[in-house]
Formats: sequence, C-alpha cells, structure tokens
Amino acid sequence: IYEQLMSLYALADDYETALPDLTEMYVQFPEDTKMWLFLGMANHRVQRFDAAARCFDRAFGLMSDDEEAAFEDLTLILPPSEGAAYQADPDAFARRFWTSQNPRLLTPYNERKLEHYSRLTYADLLYRSDDLALRGWQTERGELHVRYGVPQMDIVVIGDFAEALGNFGRNTADPLWQQSLRMAEQASRINI
Repeated sequence: IYEQLMSLYALADDYETALPDLTEMYVQFPEDTKMWLFLGMANHRVQRFDAAARCFDRAFGLMSDDEEAAFEDLTLILPPSEGAAYQADPDAFARRFWTSQNPRLLTPYNERKLEHYSRLTYADLLYRSDDLALRGWQTERGELHVRYGVPQMDIVVIGDFAEALGNFGRNTADPLWQQSLRMAEQASRINI
C-alpha cells in the first residue's frame, strides 16, 4: 500500500507531505529496503541531504550485493566514450567520477550521488514493469530519467486521425464518425 501511496506523492511532486507517512512506515517496517529508498528520495527532493544520505546508506545496508551493485553501476549515466575505462576498473573509475561530480567537497555527502540514487528510486517506483521483470531504470523512460533527471517540459503531439481516415476515403463529416474521431484524437496523443 505504501508503495502505491509513494507513487502518488511522486507523481504529485509532493514530498513534503510524503515525509510524515514515510516516517511512520519506517517505524512499522524498519527492515524494508524500499521504504528506506523512498524516504531517501523524499528527503533528497526536499533538500534534506543529511537525512537522504542516512536513509540511502540504511537501504544499502539492507540490500543484497546484487541489488546494491545496480545502484552503484554507472553505465546509465556515463557517456559511451567512458564505458571502456569504467569496465576496465569500475571501483577506481567510480571513485574518480563521483569526486569530480561532487558540487560541494566540504559536505559529508555527495549531492550528485544522492541525486543519482534518488533518480534510480524514482525510476524504479514509477517505470518498472513487473510483467516484463524489468526494474524501472531498465525501461526506456526510466533510463532517460536516470540519465537526465526530471524533464523541464512535456511535449504532447496529437495525431490527425481525421486526415488519416480521409486518405482512406472515409467521410469524416458524417456524425457517426465525429464521436469516434474525438475518442481517436485523445488516444493518439504522444507524450515526449
């Protein structure tokens, strides 16, 4: 239930309201990895970086090695030109990479690394496909979110279904077609 609730908070971008509910959840489920990830993401999104770092650390302490490795993998955010260097020595490359990405060297946490964890959590929460057994960051939308972050704008393209029907010789002025056209126009929206 709290996963669905967290999805709604994330879609509404209302992390301030989510925090009290998440705090209650970690009292009830102190060993739940996802809850700690959600709490880390919410704290990060409201810029409570100390709390976010503690929550992500707690989540990683509860994860299996394979699951933690997915969060530490840099292949989603590296340009292809750096892939070979990363594959040659992942640990050394990751240390250099995160040091170079740290915007404030004097803080005990790396804000950019916390942003990465937050993006992975968000992508897994909203974009995972249980039917296909894909984690959120393994989907196209999730990968884009992890790489680029929250989109600055949405572009909605609406197809011209009436023109397509006209090309096939249909009389789109017919009242029977008008209702179908309105429904088809709504169905032919593409969000970029």
